[in-house]
Amino acid sequence: MRRSLIYIIILNMVFGYAIANTNEVYFMTSANIDFEQDGYNIGYTTSYKNVSNVYVASSVDDKMKIRPSDKQELFKDYVDFGVHNVLFYVHGYGKEIEEVYQRALLMQDEYDVKVVFFFWPYKTEKGKPSTLFQSHDKIENSLPVFDAYVDLANELRQRNMHMNISMMAHSLGNYFLKLYAQEEYAQEESVFDNLILNSAAVNDRKHGLWLSKLAIQKRTYVLYNNHDFLLKGLQLFTRAKRQLGNKTNRFKIPTVNYIDLSETIGFRLPVRDTHSFFTGEILNELKPVKHMYSVILTGREFDKQDYVALEMKME
Repeated sequence: MRRSLIYIIILNMVFGYAIANTNEVYFMTSANIDFEQDGYNIGYTTSYKNVSNVYVASSVDDKMKIRPSDKQELFKDYVDFGVHNVLFYVHGYGKEIEEVYQRALLMQDEYDVKVVFFFWPYKTEKGKPSTLFQSHDKIENSLPVFDAYVDLANELRQRNMHMNISMMAHSLGNYFLKLYAQEEYAQEESVFDNLILNSAAVNDRKHGLWLSKLAIQKRTYVLYNNHDFLLKGLQLFTRAKRQLGNKTNRFKIPTVNYIDLSETIGFRLPVRDTHSFFTGEILNELKPVKHMYSVILTGREFDKQDYVALEMKME
């Protein structure tokens, strides 16, 4: 038994496998979690009374379980046992925590990363889906917890300067970045190797004014698809303007990598695949897209030669 344990520890040190259960995922949340005798209850109101709390989601008998954790457990799992790639992931609109957890598991499996996700509740206090502007309010109310989430990444960075740490915000999750850049938070520099704005549901107009203020990343990638059906619908049925994840023509920042996926992804059915294409069966068809994500989600640089080889447009 002792030999087996020593062997596992050696494997972790050499190959970067974490000893923690492979279906365990760390996360932080602005939702209020009440633990009960037979499980837990997640409220729809935003709360930051326990702003720095860390939790673990796992699967037991095909059911998601949540337990309280702390930063020290995360550091032990990720630093002491040599995890190489960590992705901080912020989800978009309309997701329950079980869905975010399942997507985190898919990303861990596809891209050889450990995911630490940020969950924010999109429903109103009455349990109904929020409008776009109600969601904006929820995100704004969640900012103190998001700030603690970035601080967690920075602490992890300080404990292992050689670890690849990146952040990807998907869809409306990018509104966190917009507000974070505009608020007077003390931004540590270069916390993340890569910051990925994926199918960003924020206005394209003057995005450079706030994006240029972010200093938490070494490199920035903006991924957009001119045929993103969901973002076009957002513009059509709300007061939102043209979205950053749809098309970027103005106020581009020279230091930002804009990846145009309009030809690679284009319009397709189901229409959700025009908006979300980093997990799922679509990757079996789009090998270049999977390769792109495998590079940027693990903190590496996706350079000009990669764009040319994969027939993508770089701007």
